[in-house]
Amino acid sequence: MTGNGSGERRGATGRGARPGGGAARGPTVRRVALVAVPFVAALTAYAVCFAAWRDRLPARLATHFDGGGADGFQSRAAALWTGVGVLGGLTVLLVAFVLFAGRGEPPAQRLATAIGAGTAALLGPLLVGLLRANLDVADPSDAVLPAWLIAVGFAAALAVGALAWWLAGADPAPRPDDEARAVTPPLLLKPGESASWSRQVGSRALVLTGVLTGLAALLLAVFGRWGPASVMLGGALLTGLLGSVRVTVDRRGVKVASPLLPRPRVRVPLERITAAGSREISPLADFGGWGYRIRPGASGVVLRSGPALSVRMENGREFVVTVDDSATAAALLNGLLDRRRAGG
Repeated sequence: MTGNGSGERRGATGRGARPGGGAARGPTVRRVALVAVPFVAALTAYAVCFAAWRDRLPARLATHFDGGGADGFQSRAAALWTGVGVLGGLTVLLVAFVLFAGRGEPPAQRLATAIGAGTAALLGPLLVGLLRANLDVADPSDAVLPAWLIAVGFAAALAVGALAWWLAGADPAPRPDDEARAVTPPLLLKPGESASWSRQVGSRALVLTGVLTGLAALLLAVFGRWGPASVMLGGALLTGLLGSVRVTVDRRGVKVASPLLPRPRVRVPLERITAAGSREISPLADFGGWGYRIRPGASGVVLRSGPALSVRMENGREFVVTVDDSATAAALLNGLLDRRRAGG
């Protein structure tokens, strides 16, 4: 932090690299393959089936179905390139997100791997089943997409996603020197000196979820489901906006708020805090997921794995927020607490 005399000290707002962050090259290559191979298999199966069944397909194919039967149609060429474009585009995007999620957030990379492989296992059977539903029909409106095919697709997605999670392998254990310190010495503040600390932190896991939800919305839009697509797209935008927060520590306590939205926000007043420290957090292991989390004895804003500001409150509960340079934030809080107790 920087400052002078009675002026305001303010923490750096950039994000530093987390020690030991990032996935090893070996696990990353394996995880990319676990996403790419199912998509390539699905794309190959779709193209081969289309070529083999071309003469048995009508000039226009039923490509969208509702409870009453087929209600959306495309030419053979459009159906072919729509399927190829969806599978090929998702291959590139999801491989890119696996690589992106591995930059300092290995658990998110493993989750992205499972989601990517499961998505391929879902779309492959559905697209091939759509072709099969159009075989030998004189009128494409007579095509029937069996409901069991959708169930099979989701079952395959869960099975392949779980297998990909297992094959992706566990993330490396943190090095001993990366372990967080439970107690942080206070930052000494001069009489009358004001001080604040602020950093922004984002969640690759939530951003990835938002992007995948957006991709699913676009896929629904391709098949004419504009209503559900609009709802999912709105959810994707909201998830993306809530995937980043700004953490501020000052004389009033701790505030966690979205940098783009006025709500929601979380504030822990200084008078309710008894001590602060810094420790390592694993979202799944410690809180069962990402976002605003509550568990017995603790709550917090958990957007990623790694260092977190840990605040002990007067009621005995712990509040945590994952953020870089959490040790500095804890030191400032402890300094403010010492000055408050001394009546300064």
